[in-house]
Amino acid sequence: DVPFYKDAEAAHLWVHLILKAKHTPEYVMTDAGEILVGRGKLLGGRNSLAFETGLKPDRVQYLLRKFKKLGMIDWVSHGKFSVFSVEKYDDYQSNFVPADYQQITTSKPAIPMPASNTVPADYQQITTDKEYNNSISNTDVLESTAADKKSDKKKPSVSCQDVVDAYHEILPEAPKIRALNDKRKNQIRTFWRKAGVITRQLDGHGFTMQDWRNYLSYVGENCRWMFE
Repeated sequence: DVPFYKDAEAAHLWVHLILKAKHTPEYVMTDAGEILVGRGKLLGGRNSLAFETGLKPDRVQYLLRKFKKLGMIDWVSHGKFSVFSVEKYDDYQSNFVPADYQQITTSKPAIPMPASNTVPADYQQITTDKEYNNSISNTDVLESTAADKKSDKKKPSVSCQDVVDAYHEILPEAPKIRALNDKRKNQIRTFWRKAGVITRQLDGHGFTMQDWRNYLSYVGENCRWMFE
């Protein structure tokens, strides 16, 4: 079995499921009528997930079954679509605080997490990415990683503008981001936080600028249909 973190397609699909899952319950209109999609759940199917990720439908189906076997997801079929549940969804969240409220809240100290080369069968060992709370400053700077126990050197920081600049550089054909307002900055922070939880579990470190550039390159090479 290929280690999970070395399987780019598996990692890509897993990140997609985490990011697409509802953060709060939401009613969604479907062919079967209006249904409530709860927190940590998402609507989808093999073909729709294949279309959204650029993977082949058969590959998506295989990975979904693998994720289910590992206890990472579950689903309930409703005919043309399924409601997927990301197991232990809250373990992938942290007490994310928007910039407007940072002055009246206090972040908890970070708890370093050991690296892991494979996806564990028991996801109860996964901890939340509390380090990310300490990485958001009032100057819109995202610390790329938490402090490394093996080094006292401060890690390089990444700003929201850096993230946007890389997006424009690597995906010039993608829709342009012309206004970096507070809403979009918060969306970037949310993405960075969620991605950090995943990379910390897979690679033993937080989400970095290089990870972001690698992800954009993967989209550019394998999902060209998104921009046609």
